[in-house]
Amino acid sequence: MQSSDKGRWNYTQPGRVLERIGIFGKFISMPLLVHRFLLLACLFQALPLPAQISTITQYMPAGVDTLGPLRAETPQVVACANGYCYAFSRGNAAFYRPDQPDSRWQPLGGFDDPEEAVYGLADAGAAVLVQTLATHYDPFSWYVYTYRLYRTTGSPDSLELTLEFQLNGYDGLDSDRFGYFNVVHTDLVYFTLGKSVGIDNQYWNYYSTDNGVSWTALGLQARNLFLARQAGNLYVLPDQPDYFNESDSLYWSNKPDFSSYNPTYMPGSKFGQVDIRWLHDTLFYFTNRDSFYFSAFGGLFWETRAWPDQAEINAIAVHNDRLYLATNNGLFESASPSGKWTPLYQFQDCYYPEAYQLYPVDEGLPWVSGAATALLRPADPAGAGWRSFDEGLPGNGTRYLKVLRDTLYGSYGVATYRSADGLHWEPLNAPGLRGVNYLNCTGIVEHQGQLFAPAGYGYAPVSYQNNGIFIQPAGQDWHFLDTFPNTGGYNLYLSASGQYLYWYNSLQVQRSDDLGATWAPLDVPVANSISAFIASGDTLFLLEYSPHLLWMSTDRGMTWISKPLPVSSGYFALFLQKGRLVLGGEKLATWASDDWGNTWKRTNLGISTNYSVSYQMLDDDILVAHLSPNHYALTFYRGVMLSLDAGAHWLKLLLPVDQGSYVFYGLARYGEYLYYSGYNAGNYRFPFRPVLQKLEEITPKVPVREPRLENRITISPNPAVSGETWLTADPAIRLPQRWQLYDAQGRLVQEGEMDMPRYRLGLGQAPEGVYALYFPGLGGALKVTVGW
Repeated sequence: MQSSDKGRWNYTQPGRVLERIGIFGKFISMPLLVHRFLLLACLFQALPLPAQISTITQYMPAGVDTLGPLRAETPQVVACANGYCYAFSRGNAAFYRPDQPDSRWQPLGGFDDPEEAVYGLADAGAAVLVQTLATHYDPFSWYVYTYRLYRTTGSPDSLELTLEFQLNGYDGLDSDRFGYFNVVHTDLVYFTLGKSVGIDNQYWNYYSTDNGVSWTALGLQARNLFLARQAGNLYVLPDQPDYFNESDSLYWSNKPDFSSYNPTYMPGSKFGQVDIRWLHDTLFYFTNRDSFYFSAFGGLFWETRAWPDQAEINAIAVHNDRLYLATNNGLFESASPSGKWTPLYQFQDCYYPEAYQLYPVDEGLPWVSGAATALLRPADPAGAGWRSFDEGLPGNGTRYLKVLRDTLYGSYGVATYRSADGLHWEPLNAPGLRGVNYLNCTGIVEHQGQLFAPAGYGYAPVSYQNNGIFIQPAGQDWHFLDTFPNTGGYNLYLSASGQYLYWYNSLQVQRSDDLGATWAPLDVPVANSISAFIASGDTLFLLEYSPHLLWMSTDRGMTWISKPLPVSSGYFALFLQKGRLVLGGEKLATWASDDWGNTWKRTNLGISTNYSVSYQMLDDDILVAHLSPNHYALTFYRGVMLSLDAGAHWLKLLLPVDQGSYVFYGLARYGEYLYYSGYNAGNYRFPFRPVLQKLEEITPKVPVREPRLENRITISPNPAVSGETWLTADPAIRLPQRWQLYDAQGRLVQEGEMDMPRYRLGLGQAPEGVYALYFPGLGGALKVTVGW
C-alpha cells in the first residue's frame, strides 16, 4: 500500500486497514482520538500492547531536497557548454544544471521515447551530444535495440535528434549497449558501438564533420574508432586485432572517413590501449599498465619513455601545450616529450588519489573525476588543492552518514565527504589516511576532542579488520596509532565513554585512558562471539552470540554479571534508547527492557516474510530499521522505518529505493533535517520536525504495568491546590525525563523536562480538573488533580 498524496496516511494492522486524510497541523480528528486514548490508558490502567504486529504508518515527506544524482563508483560528469553542465547516470537518466555556484541538478528531458535510457555524453565544443538506448520486444525479431544520438546547443530544451539506428535480435544481443563519442575537434566527431562475439568483435561506426548535426556510416566497420585522432594534417587510428597472432598496426589517412589508409608498425599491448595523442609534432601512445611510447617520426620508429612509478594509466589529455596523465596514483603533467612528470593531483578522497578521467577546460588545469567523486576542479593554479564541482553528496547513494563535531559526514566505498550545512560538501582531504581502504565515516568516534577511526578492508562497519586505528587530534592531520596491539579477531570497532576509549572485536575488548597511546585488555566473560558492545558511563554491556547471553558491568569491566535474553537463536542488534535496552532481531521482531536486562517485553512480533534487516540508533532516541525483502514482489517493507518506542510503532519513509538491491541505506539527523541515501537510489534530505510530530501523534504510548510508574515517581501534594506540586523520582530513573501534561479532552496543556530527582512542577493557571502527566521516555503517565 503506497500513496503519492502528501496528506495520506495508511494504518496497517492484521485483517484491517484504516485510512485518514489530512495535512500537517490539520490532521482530521486524529490527535483528539489519540490523546483521549492516551488519557484513558493512563487513568484506567489499559492492558499492555497486544501481541501482534505493530502499527506501520507510511509517510511521504514534503520539501525533499535532492543532494546528488550521480553514481559514485563511475564519475560521469562529462560535458559543459553554453553556460550549462551535463551529467548522466549510465543506463538511467541525464541531468543538467547552470554552471553557477549553488545551482541544482535537473533531469534532462525531450527524448522521443519514454523508455530511453542514457548511456553516453560528450562535449563537442558548442554542442553537447547525448546517446540513448530504447529496448522493445518484437515477436518477429525478438528484441529491437534503438540507438539514438541527440544534440543540444544553447539551453537544454534545444535537444534535437540527429541519428537513429536499430539492431535486431542477435545483432543487438550482448552489445555494449552504449557507444563511445570520440571528439577529435569541434567539427569532427566519431561514434562507435561495439559488440563482443568471442575472438572477433563487431562495430557500428558513424562520423560527423559538422559538430554532430549529421552523421555518416563509416565503411571501416571492423575497427574501433574510440582512439581515432588527428596528427598534424593526417588522421591516425591504432588497431589492436582480435587474433593474438596478429601484430598491432597504426592506420594513417588523409581522410577522416579512413576510406584509404596506410598501416605502420605499432608496439603491442598486453593489457589494452588507453589513448594516442599528438603534441609538439610528436605522437604519444599509451597502454594500460605495461608501456608508454612516443614517436617523432610519424610512427615509423617508437621510443619508450618512463612514467610515474606505481601508476596505472586511466586517461590522458593534451591541454594548453601540456600532456596530462590520469592514473590510479594521481594526476601528472609533462611539458615535453622527454621532460619529467610533475604530480599535481594531491586530492585525498579515498584509498589512493585515483584519477579516472580528465576534462580540459579553457583556462588552467583540466578537471578531474576521482575515485567515488563526480568531478573536481582545482582550487589553485598549482593544483595543490581541489574542490568538488557538484554541490551535493558524492554518488548515487552514500550508504553511511554520521554527525561529528557539528559536521555531517557521508561516505561511499573509498570516498568520505563532509558538510557544515548539509548542502555544500567537500572531501575529507586527509593525507594521513593514505593507504586506508574503505574508511567508513560511521566508524569514526569522537573522544575528548580527538577523532579516532578504525580502518580496514571491506564494507565497514561490517568488515573492519584489526589492522589499525587512526587519530586526528584537534587542529591537526590524521596519523596512524602504531602502538595499537594486533592480537587477533576480526571486525574492529571503536566506542568511547567518559575518559575511556574502547576497541573491540569478536574476541576481546581493550580500554585506553590516554587517547589510545596505551591499551589494557578487559577480562570479559565472552569466549569468542562478541556481537555487540555498549559503553554508557561506567556501565558496559556485551552481547554474546553463541550462546545467546547479555553481560553487564557497572565498574568499567572489572566484574560482570549475566542477564537473560528473550531469544536463543538468530542475529540481533543491541541499543540504548532513551535509557532502556532495546533488542532488534530478524524479521523486525523487537524487545525492550526497562530494568537493564532483568526482564524483557516483546514490542513487535515481526513480519512473516523473508528479508534482510539491519538496525541503527539516531541521537539515542530513534530506532531505525533498514529492510529489504529477498524477493522483489514484497515492496511495502522495503526501505527505512523509524520508531520512538522500541519497535512498538513504526513510521515507514516513502523515499526512493533501489528495488533490485539489498539494503544499503544511510541515515542521519543533522540540524532540522533528516538525511537519507539509498544505494543506487540517490541522496536526499527533508525537514525532520514534521516527521517527529506526526510520529508522536500516531503512536500513542501504552503505560508499562510492571513496574508501575506511580511506584517510581511520586507526586506531592496531589491534588495540587496552590498551582504547584513536587515530583520525586526513584534513583534508578535516568534523568532528565521529558513530561507532557494533557487535559481530560486529550489536549496538550504544558510540557517540560524533569532534570532533578526532586522537581517542582508548576501548573500555572491550569483550571480545576483531572490531568494526565505523561513521560514519553518511561512509557507511562500519572494522574494529577488540580483543585483551587
